[in-house]
Amino acid sequence: MARPKNLLSDIKSVFKQTQHYNFCLEHGINMRDRGGFTIPSYQRGIVWDETQQIKFIESIWLGLPIGSYIYATDTFHTENFLLDGQQRWNSIYRYIEDSFRVFDKLYSELESPDVLNFKSKLFPGYIAKDFSESDQREIYERLAYGGTANTKAQETGEVRKLK
Repeated sequence: MARPKNLLSDIKSVFKQTQHYNFCLEHGINMRDRGGFTIPSYQRGIVWDETQQIKFIESIWLGLPIGSYIYATDTFHTENFLLDGQQRWNSIYRYIEDSFRVFDKLYSELESPDVLNFKSKLFPGYIAKDFSESDQREIYERLAYGGTANTKAQETGEVRKLK
């Protein structure tokens, strides 16, 4: 089946506005302190169990690749819609809230140099600036549906904060 003539150029024009940054974890932790990420209504809720969350945090400590995340924002950065990375950021936030131990320690039990080390770990991110809601959903579906597809039952149907 032939693609519409302008499909590729249309997609490229949408994605050329996305910028890559080598953020440290501290960037997302600070965003949480300023109100957190907004989770669009079409995304599923939290599905990682605690074991998966602990393994993810262990991977950060071990220096393993942890992927990246993407959020969309408007010109004034009044809202930051997390399009990919909800499970990972939720795990990080739960860890710094002492919801579970990693390598037998709660986050609050870490020495100051270890806290600084954790916050300085790289977590590359992408920012999509001034994207329409339909463009945001296009990005989300391309990223999320490459793995296990969401079911309609998993979609929460509400916009919510991840903090």
